Amino acid sequence: RSSAASDVYKRQQFQGLPYSACGRGGVVENVCYREITMHRIVDEAVTIDLHYPDPTVEARLDAPPVFRDVRIFRVRCTGAGTAVRLRGLPEQSLEHITLENLRISAGNGFSCEDVRNLQMRGVDITCDTHEGPTCGVQTSS
Repeated sequence: RSSAASDVYKRQQFQGLPYSACGRGGVVENVCYREITMHRIVDEAVTIDLHYPDPTVEARLDAPPVFRDVRIFRVRCTGAGTAVRLRGLPEQSLEHITLENLRISAGNGFSCEDVRNLQMRGVDITCDTHEGPTCGVQTSS
């Protein structure tokens, strides 16, 4: 249930800090990422997405995954496709997500959907290509 990663360097990867879980069920909580440096991330620098991308996995509607108490701080990234993507499910929001001291330059900014109790402090996102809005928030608090 608990995990942590610190002092990580990633370069030329598809995703920076990815979490996705729909179809798997279970609980992910007490997660902490800190002191992360990334360069040239193709997709998202930071992702928590409960819409599982694998079409061969059938979503468990009876037991959607639970993601809560995730803290991500002191992250630096240049050249990401998208800075941050947080996407829960209508039936199970992401809960208690903290983003602190993030500095990310990306083609696209920040998107947030079905998230409850999101806290952001010192988040600096620069959109390089202006392909979309810097920040998009839906059904979140």
